[in-house]
Amino acid sequence: QIDTGGSVTGNNFVYGAASTLVVNTTVTVANTDPYWPISGPFNVTVMSGAGLTMNSANRTVNGIFQTAAGVTLTTSTLTLSGTCQINSGGFFLNTPTYTGTSTLVYNSGGSYTASNEWTGTTTIAGLGIPQNVTIQNGTALTMSAGVRAMAGNMNINSSSSLTLSATTLSNLIIGGNIAINSGSLDLGNTNDLTIVGNWTRSLNGTSFFPNSRTVNFNSNSGTHIITFTGGTETFFDIKVGGTSNTLRLGTDTDIVITGGNLYGLFLTSQNAIVDLNGRTLQFTNNALINCGSSTV
Repeated sequence: QIDTGGSVTGNNFVYGAASTLVVNTTVTVANTDPYWPISGPFNVTVMSGAGLTMNSANRTVNGIFQTAAGVTLTTSTLTLSGTCQINSGGFFLNTPTYTGTSTLVYNSGGSYTASNEWTGTTTIAGLGIPQNVTIQNGTALTMSAGVRAMAGNMNINSSSSLTLSATTLSNLIIGGNIAINSGSLDLGNTNDLTIVGNWTRSLNGTSFFPNSRTVNFNSNSGTHIITFTGGTETFFDIKVGGTSNTLRLGTDTDIVITGGNLYGLFLTSQNAIVDLNGRTLQFTNNALINCGSSTV
């Protein structure tokens, strides 16, 4: 732990497999600082009231990197292969790099607007593109303007929420599945959601607000399963894209599509399939079915 007034000289530290470096003051890590060599700690914690600046020091954290203060990357690359957790007071002034084993966790316990920690627009983990995203601990996450994408799965937990911007374009692309577990999802008024995997929402303690926006189920040769256990899931507008997609209702899930005036269910490929799986698909408000050459 580096506290106020603390300093380190001499040989590089050697860290064990379960080690944690705790930053409890404002520090600037240079490439030659012995307390954080290239072969550094497994976990890093930046405490509230502290601050971390990486100055020409490229580092990788394979365990948990969590911050309750500002993180600055000056001509530096911070690669996160495990968990990147943003606690209350934490933020990034520059964008980190994620690997395919990473999870970005929003844990602020209050309102937070997505910023430099998540900036990428493709579904391959890398600069500003996490593999997975979890919103927990009562965090109310709002997406700021721009398209954001992730490679893997999104989980909305613990009375937390995700709201896409109500005033500016902030489309979200999820490269895997979305699970709304004791949380809520609000698509805002100007945004669409694209999912490459499945949709799952718990019956109790969850909310979904489609707000006249489109949910795109889009993959190539994939099956998307919509599950709202024991309930009826309501969408405004659904598109099934890709070259050969199947949209399947869960074994105990019904769907209502409420879009009108040219909105409804759109199958954008002639090979797209909708499998009702013995359940009910209902259209209201003059919502349309546009099947093209597809199969229902």
